[in-house]
Formats: sequence, structure tokens, C-alpha cells
Amino acid sequence: MISKFVRIFLLVSGWTGISRISGVIREIIMANIFGASMFTDIYTYAIKLPNFFRRFFAEGALNAVLVPKFSNLVEHSTKRSVQKFANETLAVLIVGLLFFVVAIEICMPYVVSFIAPGFRHNATMHASIVYYTRLMFPYIFMLAAIAFMSGVLNAMHRFAWSAAISTIVNVAVILSLLYGQILNLDSNVIMHLLCFSILMGGVIQCLILLCNCRSNEIHIHFVRPVLTPEIKHIFKTSIPGMIGAGVVQINVFIDMAFASTLPTGSVSYLSYADRLNQLPLSLLGIALSTTILPTLSQYYCNKNYNEAYSTQYKAVLFAFMLALPAAIGLFILAEPIVQMLYGHGKFDQTAVTKTMLALRAYICGLPSYVITRIFSTIFFANKDTKTPVITSGICVVVNVILNKVLIAHYDHIGIALATAISASVNVILSGVVLQKRKMFIFTKQYFHKILGIIVISSIMGATVFIFNEYIDFTDTLKVPILIVIGIFCYMLQMYVYNILFRKIT
Repeated sequence: MISKFVRIFLLVSGWTGISRISGVIREIIMANIFGASMFTDIYTYAIKLPNFFRRFFAEGALNAVLVPKFSNLVEHSTKRSVQKFANETLAVLIVGLLFFVVAIEICMPYVVSFIAPGFRHNATMHASIVYYTRLMFPYIFMLAAIAFMSGVLNAMHRFAWSAAISTIVNVAVILSLLYGQILNLDSNVIMHLLCFSILMGGVIQCLILLCNCRSNEIHIHFVRPVLTPEIKHIFKTSIPGMIGAGVVQINVFIDMAFASTLPTGSVSYLSYADRLNQLPLSLLGIALSTTILPTLSQYYCNKNYNEAYSTQYKAVLFAFMLALPAAIGLFILAEPIVQMLYGHGKFDQTAVTKTMLALRAYICGLPSYVITRIFSTIFFANKDTKTPVITSGICVVVNVILNKVLIAHYDHIGIALATAISASVNVILSGVVLQKRKMFIFTKQYFHKILGIIVISSIMGATVFIFNEYIDFTDTLKVPILIVIGIFCYMLQMYVYNILFRKIT
């Protein structure tokens, strides 16, 4: 019988997968219409900024402090107490964001100069990024409310809607792109449509989650913001979590800042590649960390350590069992996948090659990205929000140094490779700290299981590589066939050698 842990993971991963696939479809249409151009570079900067601050203010605080707090209230208090705490906290968060958004809107030219220094001397590009980022930035209000209500629902073990709703924005963007293409609208008009569709999509997402909270007897509404001692304590203890989430995202803007110094299209190559890299990351790392945080928080709160350790081991093993073969398969099939998805319309062969190389560089860090998410969740469940900040801060320094070194030799590929290496440093540092504090014990038996996964994944990769050399089909046929071959090869080995699969499910 499949465990509750795996069932919840499959639910969250499935909905997240639908959302991320719709995001890939959105990128495919944009690549087909605009290729890797100034337009796509501007769009990338405009949407990245509000997403960065969402992770800094909303998701960082929620993951580090609020979800464990909600979980504790759900476990030991009434829904009215959960509702009261949620409303009071949300009110303070929104009002704080209001002052912040106004300040950023005023200072936007300086913000853009900081995150895109390569465009300072390109007046048209700089002005366009400033203008469209200003239009898009209020989206942070919706993103904060979405992340907050998702945290409340996740603490109550209601995961489906919070995982599924990002599909709405992707569908809105797709419709705007298709509408603009059908009517042959000017690119500036299309960009305005995209801004409007994203903002309206955010409003619809908020309404859906609001209704979902109400159906679970949590009535979210705006109350007069009051900094009670409890709210002060929450936001004070949230600061390390916010910084931790922000530090991780600083790497993204470091990459974009370096990419802005490269030829036009480099930002887009990285964005298109990262979209494909984010697909397995979302399905595995984000889905797993979202699933286990409320559960681990309750186990540690109730001092049920055996169950907590068991859940952690299963999560890391399960993640590695899926992430490693996914990384190997994506690395081998990077070129036909990019060609199949993006290689149409204005996305020429040069763009395909440069995106493929960036994807391969990103993929080298995929297992590390996934495991780091779970390690951070273990720290958060233990109410340790400082350690992820320290390890992430070290990795920011590593990323900057590697960017300076690698970009001189490998252009945008060096940027992606620096990100992958710094992610690997992060997972090693986090693992060492967890082992030292005995929050996660890496036993000899555990290493044997990890070694088994590496061997099986390598054999699967060799099999896919050989078939890739000899199958002479179009990419549209070749990619699905090779994916099926890889999955069959991997699962057959798991069955034959009886490694892990039955034990963790």
C-alpha cells in the first residue's frame, strides 16, 4: 500500500506538474513568436522582480516560521484561533508591502540599473525595463496573498489548490500571446496585454484560494493591522527565513546582472533553459518540501522524533531516486528536447544550441537543487532559520566568484554552470551541518542505497545515450520514445535488484 507521504507528494507533484507544463507551453509560444530577442529579455526582467520579492517577503517567511506556526495552531487550537492569527498577520504583511512597493516604484530606475548593469548605456532597453517592471510590480500583492493563503491551507494538509492555481496565470499569458499574434499586434501592445493578464490572473488566484479557505472554515479578510507582541515575534523570527529565501534569489539576479553584459538574447537563453530545469525541480524539490514541512513541524512539535526521522529519510531518498535519473536523461536529451519545444518560428538554430548548452549546465545541479530544498525544510521544521541563511550566503559568494571566472570563457553557459556548482556546495554544507547536529544521520546502509541509485541511473543513461545515437526519427517522435525507454530501463532495474522502491512506498 502506498504511504500517506507518497500519496500527498503525488497529489502536489501532479498539480504542480500541470502548472509547470502550462508554463513550458507559454514559453514555447513566446519563443515561437519572439525568439530570443530584446522583447523576451525585457519580459524576463519585468516578471522576475516581483517574483524575487514574493520569495523574499512571502514564501521565505511562510516556509521558515508561519507554516510551522499554523501547523501548531491547527494541531492544538481551534480554527477560530488560526483564522484570527492569519488575518492579523496578513494585514501587517500587506500594509508593510504597500510602503515597500511605493518605494520600489519610485526608485525603479536605480533598481533596474543595479540588476541589469549591462543596459545602463542602452537608453531604450533600460527605459523599457523600468516601464514594464513598474506595471508588473504590483503583482507582488497578489503573490504575497497567494503564498500566505497557500501556507494556511498547507498547514491544514490541503495542498491541491495551492499547487494548481499558477496554471491560471500561464493560461492568461498564453491567451494574450495568441490574441496578439492572431491580430498581428505591435510588441508593445502585446507586452501591455501580458502585464494586464498576469495581474488579472493573480486576482483570480486570490479569489480561488479565498473561497478554498472559507470552505475549510477559515474566513480570510482584511482587518485593522496591529503589531501585537505575537505578530512582532513572528516577523522578528521570520527575518532569517526572509533573508534565506532572498539570498537564494539573489543568485538569480546575480546571474541576470552578468547576463545583461552579454549580447542580446543571453538573458532569454538562460530563462528558456531555466524553465525546463524548473520543471523537474518543481515536481520533486518544491512538491516534496511543501508536502513534508507541515508534517515534520507537527512531529517535532509533538516530540515524535522517530516518525520525523523516518519521513526525512524517505523524502531525501525518494527525491534522489527521481532527481538523478531525471538529470541524466535531461542532459543526454537536451538538444532534441530544446529543438522539439522551442525550435520553431523566430527561435533559430543558434538560439536552440545556446539554450541547450545552458540547460545542460543547469541540469548538472538538479539533484543538488532538489535535496537542498528538503534539507532547508528540515531546518525550518526544527525552527532553525539561521543555518539556511548562512549556507546560502556562502553560496552567493561562490556564485559571484564563479560567474566572474566562467563568464569570461563560456559566456552565458558559465553563468548557468556557476549556479549549478554553487547549488552543489550548498547541499554539501547543509548535509554536513545536519549530520553534525544529528538532525539527519547518513548511515552506511543509507550510502549503499544512494550508491545503488547512482549505478542504476548510470546504466539507464548509457542505454538512452546508445538508443539516441541509433534512433533516426524526428525529435517529436524521438524524445517520447527515448523517455519511455529510459523509464522502462530504470524501473526494470529497480525491480530486478529490489533497491529502495518497495521500501519507500
